[in-house]
Amino acid sequence: MNKKKVNRSRAKTKIGDLKKERNQDVEGCQSSSLVDETKNVNHVSFIQQKIVEAEDKLEKLRKENRKKEMDLLMIKSIQNPAMLDNLTMDESIELKKMIDEKIKEIDTKIASLD
Repeated sequence: MNKKKVNRSRAKTKIGDLKKERNQDVEGCQSSSLVDETKNVNHVSFIQQKIVEAEDKLEKLRKENRKKEMDLLMIKSIQNPAMLDNLTMDESIELKKMIDEKIKEIDTKIASLD
């Protein structure tokens, strides 16, 4: 009978030790998960910032490309006026605005020469 009591007390001690270890592991995981969560939040905000920057850059490049397309269209339409027949209403309006801007630039340069 004594052996059984000794074995039970050893088992209780082992279970108690296991519970302590488990609690320490859980606490360690919780603190490390908070650190990981903070890192993830920082990483997510960094990526979001990079996405916004890339979208801004893309929009700027689109505007530059559109301006270059309109410049090219303006030059080609001088060489071949029939090209203007195929323009959409939006393209016609945009081309008119660009021509007006170019005329203002030329007038400003002429005025500065006088």
